[in-house]
Amino acid sequence: MDPREYYAEHAEREFERLTETLPKRLEFEHTVETLDDVLPGGGRVLDAGGGPGRYSIWLADRGHDVAHCDLTPELVDLARETAADADVADRVDHLAADVRDLPYADDAFDAVCCLGGVLNHVVDPGERERAVAELRRVAKPGAPVAASVISRLGGVRYTLKQLAVEDDPDPAEVDVLEAVARNGDFTEEIVERHGQSEGWARNHMFRVDEFETLLDSQGLDAERVVALEGMATNLHEEFADADDAVRDLARTLGDAFREDRALAELSEHFLVVARA
Repeated sequence: MDPREYYAEHAEREFERLTETLPKRLEFEHTVETLDDVLPGGGRVLDAGGGPGRYSIWLADRGHDVAHCDLTPELVDLARETAADADVADRVDHLAADVRDLPYADDAFDAVCCLGGVLNHVVDPGERERAVAELRRVAKPGAPVAASVISRLGGVRYTLKQLAVEDDPDPAEVDVLEAVARNGDFTEEIVERHGQSEGWARNHMFRVDEFETLLDSQGLDAERVVALEGMATNLHEEFADADDAVRDLARTLGDAFREDRALAELSEHFLVVARA
């Protein structure tokens, strides 16, 4: 359940994740559309916890000079390869680094991104505050800071849906899901307590108000909340063979209700744009 080990093992899949299903593609599309609205026209941007580098490529294509970092060396190596494949290697620097201790100077970036659930994997509340403080520290005054996380309600609903179609769901998984729903933590201790045999990387899933409070506690003023998967959230299999008109409708409704807070709570991921 160690995040670094998990993502080292699944590095290639993590790069493909945002193209696998319609909801996952909408996560990427709604993220970059929002970034396009809030980022400056140029300048230096940090992609903190940038994983295999898909967002770094988009940022570099848009004309930014990008600093990409991630805790997992295998993801940093893959991000370096994907940037080269996309012909943007000259615009992206890569480092293995921890979001809780960023190796950059104060006020170094015109914008800061921390996307895809990086902060979910910082389970200790004090360390989460430290990570957010680091994002604030390296952002120039007034710079946008965009962070997306896994939603507690969206994540729980997704797992509940999976359990609902199983012929013989594991009682341990049922107990673990109830515990996660109540406090957001999915940890080794929770898994062991209920006897679940395996689990995903340890994480803490957020409510929207909770995440805004965390950002505010470190001097980041939230301006926008975006429901990333939108109306299509959790409907991965259902949209696999959906008619094009229905897929287009999902995009239209996702755009129309993108900043609906109730939908953000239920989406698998939501994005908050704050200002340093």
